[in-house]
Amino acid sequence: MMGHQIFDERNLTSDIQCRKLPEVKEHRALNVIDYFKFAPLQYKCPDNSYLTLFDVFRFMKYNFDSKQLQGYQELVLASTIRPILILVRMYASFSKIFIHFYDCNKNNTNKNLNEIRNNMSEIGTMIIKQIEYFNNLNLFQKRPKTYLDNLSIDICNVFIENKISCNTVHSIMSSTNAFLKKNKLNNYFGIISDITIKCDNVDQIYNEFVQLVNIKSTYLIELEKYKETIYTVNKTRKINFLYFVAICKDLFNPIPTMINRLCSQNIYTEIYNIEDSESVDDKKTTINTLYHDNVNNTKQTNNQNATDSTKNKNPLPSYMIDYILFI
Repeated sequence: MMGHQIFDERNLTSDIQCRKLPEVKEHRALNVIDYFKFAPLQYKCPDNSYLTLFDVFRFMKYNFDSKQLQGYQELVLASTIRPILILVRMYASFSKIFIHFYDCNKNNTNKNLNEIRNNMSEIGTMIIKQIEYFNNLNLFQKRPKTYLDNLSIDICNVFIENKISCNTVHSIMSSTNAFLKKNKLNNYFGIISDITIKCDNVDQIYNEFVQLVNIKSTYLIELEKYKETIYTVNKTRKINFLYFVAICKDLFNPIPTMINRLCSQNIYTEIYNIEDSESVDDKKTTINTLYHDNVNNTKQTNNQNATDSTKNKNPLPSYMIDYILFI
């Protein structure tokens, strides 16, 4: 998630721990692998931005909670599939909208309409090849691969006898939406979904769509560089299902508290907030001192009875206190 870069992890409030967003130009990530690393989730942060996979990674970086770790592993696996599903959703939606536009404008002077119409099936074939390439990476067990194979069959059936199959389009949108929803991933498939096709913009929208298809091919090539790491997760856990299981939903519980935590710019500030809320800004405090203070506070808390513990306005952190890095 850090791009194989080496950082000094001793300062937990340094910029390397801060919240990050992908570099974007004209609504596209400059680094194609960011479609995976910064996959948007369903949850919104207080600033109205979407929580991302990278936000969860910051929280999991020093977390040894087995349930949350399992949830994070599954979220990572689902996020690798998301860019492909978003492209499939885009193809199904764009095909349906364009064919409706084409049928209403057959006599239009724009000669490119027939060419675009003929190219749509070829683009579907390209996407199917991308899915095959993805499956051949062997990142997943049987069920996810079968799911993608079935999706390829649906793509083949989007056009039947040169007409759009609304039932197939609906099946694709429903199937992909179910996968994304159950895996806590955002189902938004790009700016194309927000634009109405008109005679004066149809060429531009089509060209943008083709570029996005090509970008996903580049994404798959980049993703292959990470396949050994992803393969290790599958090898050690044998994840044979498509969706989060109940035990792994602990990753986001309790939701309001966890969302605020994950969206925080300085995600580890609770370490500095044990005794005095103003200590968050005290950059002179050392990691070693904080660690020993935390241990002493833990001992004191354990000696208090249950009724006294309710009076503590700044409860001890439930995360990192026993394994905070200190050098």
